[in-house]
Amino acid sequence: LERLVARIQRMATRAPDSAAVAAAAGAEYVKSILVTRHLNGQSIGRVDHALIGGWTVRQFASPPGAVLGTNVPYARAQEYGFRGTVQIRSHAKRNPFSRKVGEGRRSFTARRTRFQESAAGRFSVEVKAHARRMNLQPRSFLRNSIADAKPDLSRVVDSVWRRELAG
Repeated sequence: LERLVARIQRMATRAPDSAAVAAAAGAEYVKSILVTRHLNGQSIGRVDHALIGGWTVRQFASPPGAVLGTNVPYARAQEYGFRGTVQIRSHAKRNPFSRKVGEGRRSFTARRTRFQESAAGRFSVEVKAHARRMNLQPRSFLRNSIADAKPDLSRVVDSVWRRELAG
């Protein structure tokens, strides 16, 4: 991406505001590839899919550029992998409830709801705080998104820069 950075710096000598907008458009393009191709349909982390929706693009005017980032704490561990010990806080855990062989989704959901509303279903196990060893393999979703966007990135940045200059 060094050639693209040099091109944006050359654009900044003529129109710094337009160069910053063009750099942000390039980052938005990488973000769109990241979300649609590499994070789409994956179950990563928590249930709320924070890693999919938590990406932001910050635009800078001086020097002109943009940064694609996230504040999701486990994004770095997912991207580059992690091997080490983590501390698990104490928490309540429900009794396990699994689907019977051949049971449909609707009947399982109804049976699970009846169980959770019963006296036995209200019982939960208190798990004490403890340490856990993790060996998480890297999933290079951001680096792969940049590699996928590389062929079109110069075209996107140029077209946005020209549109900003004309408008």
